[in-house]
Amino acid sequence: MKKLGILLITTIVVMAGNSYSLAETKPVEVLTAVSAYPGSSDLGKDFINYIALVNEMGKGVVQIKHKGGPETGPASEQGTMLSNGIVDMLHTPSVYLSGRFPEADVFAAKTKTATEVREAGGVELYNESLGKRLNSQLIAFADGDYGLYIFTTRKPKILANGVPDLRGFSLRAIPLYMPVYEKLGATSLVIPYGETYSALERGMVDGVGFTITDVERAGWATYLKYVIKPRMFTGSVAIFANNDSINRLSPQAREILTQASLKFENDLYALYGEREKNATKSLQKLGMEELVLSDEGRANFAAIAKSSYRDFLERNKSTFNFELDGVMKIYTHD
Repeated sequence: MKKLGILLITTIVVMAGNSYSLAETKPVEVLTAVSAYPGSSDLGKDFINYIALVNEMGKGVVQIKHKGGPETGPASEQGTMLSNGIVDMLHTPSVYLSGRFPEADVFAAKTKTATEVREAGGVELYNESLGKRLNSQLIAFADGDYGLYIFTTRKPKILANGVPDLRGFSLRAIPLYMPVYEKLGATSLVIPYGETYSALERGMVDGVGFTITDVERAGWATYLKYVIKPRMFTGSVAIFANNDSINRLSPQAREILTQASLKFENDLYALYGEREKNATKSLQKLGMEELVLSDEGRANFAAIAKSSYRDFLERNKSTFNFELDGVMKIYTHD
């Protein structure tokens, strides 16, 4: 009887301990995420790597479930999905949000590094407007300072001022690029990413504005034979999160997400620089020719891009939640 009593007490203690342990165990917090880019693209893979980083650092605490890329919904509608909480996180160029978040166009002009922008208070300013417009916030810059270049199917002439003459060219565009194309003489055609290959194949467009790495991966080099150097703009891809979704997270989960985002953001700069070099070599092997402008041409090309961009912003500045000049100083170099 004595042994039975001891065994019974021990069993009760163990069961009580297990019950306490179960009560104290918190469920893993899960966030859902989508991207404007297919997982096969470099930009899409970057986001998959980000999710893997968060999931590794957040084991037992917070995890991100990747629901897919453009197949989850048109890029122009993914911002609404984020705002309404249909998904918790979104990886997309900021300009894709400009329909409901016009200030997004300002941040696409970023020429400073993510660290410089953060130190200048640029993220807080960004999120103040983004919160009002889309009930969301920027979690991480995801551009890695990649360049956006103009690629063409045929060789353009170079004008006396050293810039390319794109009269007679039709280029795949987003609204951000249109003022630049116009000043260079080209016409613009808005085409979804997934339809660009067939548009090139059919001769609907004579070129695109895009990244070197994704032109290579998308197979567009079959038709694109020239790339104009220098870059037109830098990228504006970022990772965003729904405010309600972030606020629901525990302090521990939020801290993990913050630290993973900063690590990803910083590591991407070195990664993308190397990736762009390798992609350039691959494109050269495929027969793509670089049209490197003269010093005068580079200066004039940069001036055209800058003035076109400023004109583009001026047309919409009355809709912004802040004063344009102040923001430009935070995000761009003079």
